[in-house]
Amino acid sequence: MRKERFSKWLFLCLIPIILLTVGLIAGCTTGGDDITDEVEPSRVKSWTVLVYLCADNDLYYEGWTDMNEMEKVGSTDSVNIVVQFDQNPEFSSDYNFGEKGCGRYIMTRNPQNEIGEVTSPQVEWLGDVNSGDPDTLVNFVKWGMKNYPANKYAVILWNHGAGWRAKGARTRAIKGICYDSEYNDHISEYELKQAFDQIRENYGQKVEFIGMDACLMGMVEVAYDVQDAGKWLVASSETVPGTGWPYDYFLADLREDPAMSGQDLARTVVTRYKQYYDDNSVTTTDIAATSLDRINTVVTAVNNFADDAVTKIDAEKDNLLTAQTEAQHMSYSDFVDINDFMYQVTQNVTDTGLTGLATNVMGALETTVVYEYHGASLATNTGGLSIWLPDLNFYSTYVTSYTALPFAEDTEWPEFLQVLLAN
Repeated sequence: MRKERFSKWLFLCLIPIILLTVGLIAGCTTGGDDITDEVEPSRVKSWTVLVYLCADNDLYYEGWTDMNEMEKVGSTDSVNIVVQFDQNPEFSSDYNFGEKGCGRYIMTRNPQNEIGEVTSPQVEWLGDVNSGDPDTLVNFVKWGMKNYPANKYAVILWNHGAGWRAKGARTRAIKGICYDSEYNDHISEYELKQAFDQIRENYGQKVEFIGMDACLMGMVEVAYDVQDAGKWLVASSETVPGTGWPYDYFLADLREDPAMSGQDLARTVVTRYKQYYDDNSVTTTDIAATSLDRINTVVTAVNNFADDAVTKIDAEKDNLLTAQTEAQHMSYSDFVDINDFMYQVTQNVTDTGLTGLATNVMGALETTVVYEYHGASLATNTGGLSIWLPDLNFYSTYVTSYTALPFAEDTEWPEFLQVLLAN
C-alpha cells in the first residue's frame, strides 16, 4: 500500500489549530477551582475580607443591619468586602426584607442605605444552602479567594456561638457556631477544625485573620484547633450583643489604611469593639486578639500546670476548688477565664511550685493575647481566653465530647478535671 505524503503546507496550516488545542487543554487541567491559579497583578488587592454571614435563624434582622454597616464603607481599589449572606424571613415575624436563600455579594459603598436595603451587587445566588455544613464555609472561602484575590485574607464567621461544645451534646439547640435553623444544623468544633484545615490546604498558607463574630468562641480549645489555618484570632469569651461587631467602624479604618497587617487589623477590631460598646454602656461583653503563632506557649504552660496539679491534688484540692469558684465564669458557667483562674490559684494555693506554674500561664497569656477588652462587669483579671472548667454536673454531661478535642487529647487538662471533681 502506498503511503500518503504529509504536505508541509498542510502542517503549517494546522499549527494555529494545534496551539489553540494545547491552550484549551492546559486551561482545563490547571483551571477549575484551584485558588493558586495565577491572576493578573492588577486584580490582586491588599485585603479581601470574607464574611460568612449565617442569618438563617433568629439573627435574621441583625444580619441585615451588619450588611448595611459593611455597605457604609464598601470595597475599594485596595480592599474587597465579600459576603455570603444566608437569610430566611420565616424566622422573623416582624421583618421581611428579602427572600429565603443565600446570595454572595461584593459590597459597594452606600452610606445612605436603610435597614433591609442593600444596593451592592449580588454576584451569585446559591438558593437554599445549609450554612451549618462545614463544606458550605469551605466552598465560600475557596470561591472568594479565587474570584477576589488579595495579598491578605480575613475570614469572619458570623452567627451564634457556643465555644467548643460539640453537636448533639447540649439541649439548647439555639446555640452553635454558624447555626442554620432551617436545617437544624451547625458547625461543631470538630467540623470547624476540619473546615479551617481544608482552607489552609486549599490556600497553601495561613490566612492573616480569623474572626468569630459570635458568642463564647474565645476559648483556648478553639484557638488550638485553628492555629494552623490563621495568624490572628479575634473572638469573645463572653456573649456578644445582638448588634455584633461594628463593621462600619473597623472596615473604615481598613479602608483608610489597607497596608494593615493581620495584627493591625486585630488591634483595630478590638479597639473599635471597645469604643462601640463603651459608648453604648454595655459592660458584660469582651473581645480579644490572640496570636495563633504563639498559642502553643499557653497550651504548654496550661499542660505543665495541670500535670503538676494532678500530683498535688490531695493537698491542694480544696484550694483549687476555691480558685475555681472565685474565678470569672462566663455566661456558660462551665467556661472560666484562664487568666483569672490562674490568678485565683496564686491567691489560694499554698504550694509555691504550683503557684509558680500558674504565674507562667499568666505570662504566656500576656504575650499571646496581645489586645484585650472586657467590660466593667467582668473581673479585673479577665484575660480574653476561657477554658472548660466545669462543676461535676457539667463534667458528667460533656466529658465524653470534651476528651475527643485535640486540646484535650494533647494535654493533661482532662486528667486535672477528673481528679479535681472526683468525689
